[in-house]
Amino acid sequence: GVVCGERGEMSSALVAAEVAGATSESQKKRRRREQAEGDGGVRALGELPSLRLTLSLLVGGDATRRTGWDVAEAAEEVLGPLARRLRPVFNLSLDSQVLHFADLAVTPEWDATAGAYTLASSTLSDFINSKEWSQLDLTSSVTRTLHLLLYLPSPETSPLHIIDASGARLVPGAFLIQGYGGVVVLERGRTPEDAGTLDAATLRAPLHTFAGQVRRQLGLDLPASSLVRALPDPATGVPQWQLSALVRKMARVRMASAAQTLRTLKNLIEDIPNMVIRDEIASQVVGAISHLERAHEAWSSQEEGGGFEAAAAAAGKAISASEQAFFDPSILSLLYFPDDHKMAVYIPYFVPVLLPVLMAVAKEVQQLAGKGRRGVPSSAGSDKEKTA
Repeated sequence: GVVCGERGEMSSALVAAEVAGATSESQKKRRRREQAEGDGGVRALGELPSLRLTLSLLVGGDATRRTGWDVAEAAEEVLGPLARRLRPVFNLSLDSQVLHFADLAVTPEWDATAGAYTLASSTLSDFINSKEWSQLDLTSSVTRTLHLLLYLPSPETSPLHIIDASGARLVPGAFLIQGYGGVVVLERGRTPEDAGTLDAATLRAPLHTFAGQVRRQLGLDLPASSLVRALPDPATGVPQWQLSALVRKMARVRMASAAQTLRTLKNLIEDIPNMVIRDEIASQVVGAISHLERAHEAWSSQEEGGGFEAAAAAAGKAISASEQAFFDPSILSLLYFPDDHKMAVYIPYFVPVLLPVLMAVAKEVQQLAGKGRRGVPSSAGSDKEKTA
């Protein structure tokens, strides 16, 4: 057991997490082999159990005519089945927003031959205007956000084409930002009147592209060199065998991540001696270890059926608890303001005050030492008189 607030017991509990994460040598070899082969988009996405899909309509230009979209119906039709299919793996939510005056961080170039503005694939890394599009940053320590951005260019930069490395136009004009989300550029005419409300029929094609981008971010697409051929599942977008593989992969990745977070927290506590462990942090650590143990038990008891899904769910709870403990405000304050930082802040204030005090003390010590030396002969002379 763990006594809340006690450092010794707390460290013992964190050591227990390492024991819970221990595996046999064969399992370790298999894990290293699987990591060498790659975890697809799972590592890039992170191992958090909560996943938010944020649909954003980015309207470029000065928004002479306000633009909206009827995204609810189209999103339910296209992304709804995929979201329900992924529920055994993620606590998935879907929201939308419209952002006007969304100017690009890069300037498109006019191509007279194509009769359109173009963006080269080499400039796409700067497509996201982080300074102006701050509303897109919604990821927290316990929730991962995939941004699905539908960009509507301004009339001054329309039509806008995406050009790949070979100089060919991408159709549709879409690209993936690994670990962040995906972008689809919607074509429109060069007059402000072409803006307006985007209906469900117009949005279906971009949303189908978004569904494919979500699949790729989650590592659900087969490698290009794979010899495996599989029939798709048009109803949900994820065949059962791919869902089962994703559940196993996420269970394994989440267990490893939760154990690593707890080990990091243990090392942090040992490195900062004056850290005070609040009762809430200790409770979160105990909960994380308990969920982690249940995940390992579910992983090992496959004969009961559904063990991998239970392991993934328990490991997800372990990650949430361990992340909340690690990012507790009381820990972050000590992490960002260590003793060296405090000394650098306070020394400039105290040295000017202490310097005169130290000089006065040194002067008094010198005076006392001088009086002592002058008093020695007089004492010796009085002794001689007494002797005589």
